Formats: sequence, C-alpha cells, structure tokens
Amino acid sequence: MNKNKMYASMLMLFAVIVSACQKTPESNSANQAKTNPKSDAIEITAQALSNEWLANPAETDKKYMGKTLSVTGEVYSSVKIGDQYIVDVLGIMFDEKTRGAKISCVSDGKEDDARLIVGVQETNEKMLRDYPSAKAPPKPKVTAKGTYSRSAPPNDAAMAFIDLSPCKVLMF
Repeated sequence: MNKNKMYASMLMLFAVIVSACQKTPESNSANQAKTNPKSDAIEITAQALSNEWLANPAETDKKYMGKTLSVTGEVYSSVKIGDQYIVDVLGIMFDEKTRGAKISCVSDGKEDDARLIVGVQETNEKMLRDYPSAKAPPKPKVTAKGTYSRSAPPNDAAMAFIDLSPCKVLMF
C-alpha cells in the first residue's frame, strides 16, 4: 500500500471512530428550552433556538440575553483565528426560500473540544482536496455552552447568527 492510500485509510478510520463515538442527545418533549438544575443552563437544540429567533428576534433576545445556554447541534463550520477557536453550530440551513441561522461559539480551546473540532475539519478538508472522490465524513455533533450575548440578522450569505461567547464546546 502506498503512502497516499495509507494516509487516506488512516483519515477515514479516524472519521469513522469520531462518528462512532457520537451519542444522540436526550430529546425533550417539544424541542423547547428547559433548565437543567445541575448546570443552571437552559438546554435547547440549535434548531429550536434558531426557529425561535427567526420567528421573533427581539423577543428571543429579550428572553435569553445574558443567560447561560447549552445548545446542541451539528458543527456547521470551525476555524482557528489567532489564539481563538470559532465553532459554529448549525441551527437551520438557508436556501432560496428559507432564512438560516447558526449559533457561534468562540473558545480559547483550553478546556473543551474546540481544538479537536477545528483539527478534524482541517483534516477532512485536506482529505477531500487530496481525494476528490472520497465521501465526506459526517460533521461532529456538539454541545456549546455559553452566555447569550448578541445576535445579528442574516448577512449576504443568508445566515443569521446567535453569539454564545465566551463558551465551551464539547463533542458527543
């Protein structure tokens, strides 16, 4: 086996291991926000939070501003800028008919999985560049826990964002 094939095999194995380690979060009855007494954070899915914000941004901001949220969902994108790691959790994907939203989490990467998430994404992107016919591995599922600090309407890319920074992000 040549080095390129061995490298591709190792990357695929890593992607399979990461996806196999993912657990499904406990679903809540109506996909509504709930408070976990152990963590004092409001637990909500990225999709539910995005739906709520897109329906009424001002009320959603008023309801959550300054509160700690624990938001679960799939990684939309991740990047390292300077000494910060930015992980965006997909709320709702946008298209021609639907406005989209993402939850943004800025972390120092010291006490959470942000560095790992950025590294996995960079590795997967390199693999797909080197092997265009390879199937993209699934995006990791994460929980981002932070303080609801601001939001912004969709930009030119049609994605609104909700900022939970500073925050911690954990893969599951």
